[in-house]
Amino acid sequence: MMRTGKPRKQKGTVLVLVAIMLVVLLGMMAFAVDLSRLYVTRQFLVTSCDASALAGGMELPDQVTATARASDCAGANTMVTYQVSYPREGLTAQGATRIRVDGQLNVQYCFANILGFSSKTVGAHSVVERSTNISWVNGRVVPWGIPFFDQYGNPYYFGNGVLYTLKVGSQSDLSSGTVGKVGGNFYPLALERSLGDGGSGGSVYNETIKWGFNGEVKVGDTVSTEPGNMVGPTKQAVSSDSDSLFARASEDPWADDTWSNYDYGNPRIVIVPLISPLSNGRTTVQILGFAAFYVQSVQGQTVKGYFIEYTVPNAGGNDTDYGLSTYRLVE
Repeated sequence: MMRTGKPRKQKGTVLVLVAIMLVVLLGMMAFAVDLSRLYVTRQFLVTSCDASALAGGMELPDQVTATARASDCAGANTMVTYQVSYPREGLTAQGATRIRVDGQLNVQYCFANILGFSSKTVGAHSVVERSTNISWVNGRVVPWGIPFFDQYGNPYYFGNGVLYTLKVGSQSDLSSGTVGKVGGNFYPLALERSLGDGGSGGSVYNETIKWGFNGEVKVGDTVSTEPGNMVGPTKQAVSSDSDSLFARASEDPWADDTWSNYDYGNPRIVIVPLISPLSNGRTTVQILGFAAFYVQSVQGQTVKGYFIEYTVPNAGGNDTDYGLSTYRLVE
């Protein structure tokens, strides 16, 4: 039987189609590999911009220091091309409330070069906003209740440069609710018993001073007080124990810090709740706000130090401003 030429033509067509498909598949593989590199690079940029903006955000409203911190972090994350700026809507007479970090990286294609594509510039940005008027704090609050009123019945002015003497108060003064008796004292609070795992007593109080309450404390919370003055546990937590506030603050980078020139995270800096005795005279108090206190010294029943402006993460809300602020990513 005589053969025809059709099979030979079909074989040639198949080879052409296979060649075309190989080119298409190679192109798809090239784009898949290079697109993956673009994605990984962008994720790196996003993370680096976030970290740099957060580092700068801790220093707002001081733009000079914020720029330096953000730039240091960007450099540590090997960001070669970046820019630190301050959005117009965040500029105030006191400084900036917002910081923006833009980053760029040029990605050289590996396989897409075959198709004529050489490189692509990838960009990302992050914006961090500073806010005050904190109404809740999650973590680091110490069990010292600072009275909301002075001896004249006026709210305290928590200003920089004023050395305050805090005194371990007594239950009789606290439960009386008399304004003149509560001014100038702080009261041991049972934060764990009221808001945490139910623990109380001197050892729990001691640990909560050292490391802060591990949970959320908010304006409006009603908390119990610890019985007694707690003078011993207070002094141990601040200065006597090997892991006291002062012992940890003697290490780098905090060893040379002062209340007016300190490194972030110094153990001497504690977050204290502002309180007011309840009108019915119970041995419970209500949280009215939060402030940052730099512990200068402890002598007998007194703790001395300064209320400072300070920024913490894991806080927020909208209440009275006592110098404590927070920062968060908004873009």
